[in-house]
Amino acid sequence: MKKYFYSKSEIVQFKQKSLRYACQKYEYVVLLEPNQFGITQKSFPCKLIFASSCHVPAATYGFDTFCNEIADNQYDYFGFMTYSLMHGIEGIAKGSSAAVSFPDFMFFVPEYEITFDHDGALLSETLMHQIELYSAPPHITPILHHFKPHFNKNEYVNTVHDIQRQIINGNIYEINFCNTWDSPYAVIDPINTFFELMHHSPMPFAAFLKYKQKYCLCASPERFLHKNGNNIISQPIKGTSKRGKSQTEDNIIIDKLLASDKEYSENIMITDLVRNDLSKIAARGTVTVSELCKLYTYSSVHQLITTVSCICGSEYTFGDIIKAAFPMGSMTGAPKYNAIKLIQHYEKIDRGLFSGSIGYVSGNKDFDFNVVIRSIFYDEEANVLTFSAGSGITAYAHAYDEWDECITKIQSMIAALGIEANKLG
Repeated sequence: MKKYFYSKSEIVQFKQKSLRYACQKYEYVVLLEPNQFGITQKSFPCKLIFASSCHVPAATYGFDTFCNEIADNQYDYFGFMTYSLMHGIEGIAKGSSAAVSFPDFMFFVPEYEITFDHDGALLSETLMHQIELYSAPPHITPILHHFKPHFNKNEYVNTVHDIQRQIINGNIYEINFCNTWDSPYAVIDPINTFFELMHHSPMPFAAFLKYKQKYCLCASPERFLHKNGNNIISQPIKGTSKRGKSQTEDNIIIDKLLASDKEYSENIMITDLVRNDLSKIAARGTVTVSELCKLYTYSSVHQLITTVSCICGSEYTFGDIIKAAFPMGSMTGAPKYNAIKLIQHYEKIDRGLFSGSIGYVSGNKDFDFNVVIRSIFYDEEANVLTFSAGSGITAYAHAYDEWDECITKIQSMIAALGIEANKLG
């Protein structure tokens, strides 16, 4: 391995060329992109990993088998777990597949790896030579037709009111209800679109994923689980507002977000759920909340993020930890099992990789996984493109405000795709 030094702009160009080379030549590609947030907020390492073969195909491996393999080997694994994995964990029957569907999980051992930092890239000389000789294919002209939401505004509002009746009847306290926009025919350049997304919405847990001919372009601000030694943290997000057009407007929006009883109670309920999840694998008395409803500001939104941590009991494995916490409470609700059942009832189709997780497990059994939100999903073979957004519904929620929150959350995807307002139903 050799370090190659670049200016800031040269690093971006080399990263784009390397990613294009990897996607052209290999079927399994992951780029973890922290967007320099690691300087102030611990985030993903910046790595591009790719391989020609999948070490852990879900078709032949059950999740338990994969977890056993992790325990028995010292490999690094990179990949994803879809929201659909919860069907096996929670014992709930699957519904209809998402428009862009992925297997329940997929992990591969790196064949090639590039590590980026603020002044260069670390990779083998052989790989560097291959990338330097690579010529990119001709530019793809994007084609995007009308996007149809699964719920139009009236349907969404009526469904929120119905969910609130479930809350009043005591069946649920809170639920993360999501809407999805699909384009029945779309052609995009996934790599250009990803870097456009990073321009509009740089996030600490962003990721680019290629699985054969399917892509996830993820601008996630949220960490699911991070393990370092015996220390585990989870950082659920509940509470989102758009950025203001001026500093004065921004300050008013921040004050309103911090003073919102609805957003605060929503965050607290999920914090308690995450504390309970971690307590299943934690050494006694070690579950703590180090940050509660802390304000984090990004380029397009303000977020309230809570950090829950614990010391993992030495007897617990990767599989034990994932099963205790997956799917993440911020994307389900409380109580979790009831929330999952109602999500399936109201949303009608599986979420697929949306609400799932992308990340890695290192050879020493440490790991880091994001929450797959603020993401574009694209099937290059079927020419289908989709994206989703959700919000936490409580008894105090206002349905039209929740619709507006979902629209706020998809703005970065709309901007990255260059979607005209009249194409978004």
